[in-house]
Amino acid sequence: MGDSSPLQGEQPTALEQAIDWMVQMQSGEVGADERHAWQRWLEASTSHLQAWEQVSQALGRTVVPLRQHHIPAQLPQQAMADTDVRGLSRRRLLGGSLMLAGLAAGSSWLLHQQQWLADLRTGVAERRRFSLPDGSKVLLDACSAVDVQFDQQRRGLFLRRGALQIQSVDDAARPLQVSTAEGQVQVLGRQLMVRQGEGQTLVLAQDQGAMVANQAGQVQWLKQGQGLWFAADRLGAPQRDLLDLAAWQHGMLVVRDRPLAEVVAALRPYRHGLLRVAPEVAGLRVLGAFPLDDSNRLLTSLAQTLPIRVRYYSDLLVMIEAA
Repeated sequence: MGDSSPLQGEQPTALEQAIDWMVQMQSGEVGADERHAWQRWLEASTSHLQAWEQVSQALGRTVVPLRQHHIPAQLPQQAMADTDVRGLSRRRLLGGSLMLAGLAAGSSWLLHQQQWLADLRTGVAERRRFSLPDGSKVLLDACSAVDVQFDQQRRGLFLRRGALQIQSVDDAARPLQVSTAEGQVQVLGRQLMVRQGEGQTLVLAQDQGAMVANQAGQVQWLKQGQGLWFAADRLGAPQRDLLDLAAWQHGMLVVRDRPLAEVVAALRPYRHGLLRVAPEVAGLRVLGAFPLDDSNRLLTSLAQTLPIRVRYYSDLLVMIEAA
């Protein structure tokens, strides 16, 4: 994950924020300051209110449903009592957790439904190698989707989501090009990795080099071993300390002094359901090498080395909080 952060960080969705607030309300430790902060969050956006109503309905009468234009100054005392975990049966809490995880999974599916129309795709915790029409090979990371655009004049791949690693065969008349939402990458060697992030793309030239051109027409050449992040309107500087980001090709997550939030983001494609990290621990620094194919083991390792607690509400809803 290098010494350089991506051009912009991942932002949680309104639904994920609503789930975070719900878990806090269920903690039994909600004071006046927290209630006021919750109210400010509700009033900040209509999408926040809609997300809260969706989560409230999933838990039935665990909380008082809210309606637009009628936000109470604080939750009624009975509602606050109902959100105390000590007053909930295990079955009720587990059922609510599963419904929350289902909401999150449904939201993610709607957001990425075009993935299933892609020519090549992988699911959760799945890495898979595909053969291309010219004999080149492409390895997809978990939850990735690629369109293949090959004809007699060109060799092109469009990365919709996730990450790919190319092992290209030579064809001087048709240079292989990988496109993303932010621009294009021309493969100059035999091996190249590309990741589609949130509003940005990562490129790693693993063999010989690559040429990067963003939507604004800015161009950058990469030498072997160099990588960069780029957005539609700007290019990051080439770096030689990003190769750890290709460790997923071997089923590993290698982290050198990166925030916990980045580690969690890298783990999400390898877990079904919802995995959330509390804001107060999101910035904790992580160092280590972890197996992606055993996410529970990875989470246990993090809990053993950081001041955090991993709470399993179910297999589909996991929260990382301060210990």
